[in-house]
Amino acid sequence: MPKISAVVPVYNVEKYLAQCIDSALAQTLEDIEIICVDDGSTDGCGAMLDDYAARDSRVKVIHQPNGGYGKAMNAGLREATGEYFAVLESDDFILPDAYEILYANAKRFDADVVRADFYFYTTVDGKPNLKLEQVSRDYTWYYRLICPNDELMAYKFVMHNWTGIHKLAFLREKDIRYNETPGASYQDNGFYFQVFTQTDRLLYVPRACYCYRYDNPTASIRSPGKVYAMRDEYAFIRAFLSRHPEFEQKVLPAYNVRLFRVYNETYQRIAPELRPEFLHFFRGEMLRIQAESSFAEPTLNRTERVLLPLLLESEKSYTDCLRSPEEKRRATAEANKRAHPIAARLRNFLTLWIGGGWRSVWARITGKAT
Repeated sequence: MPKISAVVPVYNVEKYLAQCIDSALAQTLEDIEIICVDDGSTDGCGAMLDDYAARDSRVKVIHQPNGGYGKAMNAGLREATGEYFAVLESDDFILPDAYEILYANAKRFDADVVRADFYFYTTVDGKPNLKLEQVSRDYTWYYRLICPNDELMAYKFVMHNWTGIHKLAFLREKDIRYNETPGASYQDNGFYFQVFTQTDRLLYVPRACYCYRYDNPTASIRSPGKVYAMRDEYAFIRAFLSRHPEFEQKVLPAYNVRLFRVYNETYQRIAPELRPEFLHFFRGEMLRIQAESSFAEPTLNRTERVLLPLLLESEKSYTDCLRSPEEKRRATAEANKRAHPIAARLRNFLTLWIGGGWRSVWARITGKAT
């Protein structure tokens, strides 16, 4: 049994595919399988994958008609035989010791899920640029097992499934799969909620292992044609929660904050001509939540704590804040406050040292893997 099954959903990413697959094959943890799902690519991706499979037996290729992200991921999940499951997006790549770090910590803590920091990857003037994104600057969240339903703050952190690994037996026991709505996007959100609501063995590791390409113009986060795709995915999540009364009401306030977050992000990225209609829908949804439920306010970030009350007040208050340089500076300054008391800094240092030794401390100081 391989230690890790990495599933790579592939659709027309010929420009980036070699860097992605090469990074998986270069892992210091060699006992892995790489399941590439060619979701009806019309460029040269299919042939490239077949060539990789012919050269390395760890690469397995599934060719299927285009069915969307969820269907591709589920196809890979069904074929996975590893102890842990990982997602590797075909326009991203991982650092050489990524799976070794994640797997070692998964075994050390007997974790169902391991998540880690990551890098935003862009090219600036033709040169690669990495920007570290941390799970949290409070390092007491690292190197301990967490039950998200008992510590709702866990729902505040980045939700990207590709930052870590998941025990395959846990996923199959809980029947966790991706939403397969044809043509939809953001189907990783539903997977995330199914995982977090059903585990009490979540582990965060303060090492950046994954490089997330942020300048791919075809990525779904940059597609204006997906304006209401997030609504459909969160309807799928809400239906899932309703089938689990044992944790539905406990998790619902955190779900509501996540819904605000994704709608807020959607509003700010879509074309200006689409914003008025979407904003009206967005505010209506938040007013409904305010009347029927509540928001888990501690899971709001500082900017969201400014924007949510303004949106509930009026559409104009919300948009004025986004447009006004003075208001934007105030909200941004609040969001970017990074000051920690000396005691907190010492606590964070000790947490890193105890959990990961000098390598983790050095990685945090320099932003580089050792």
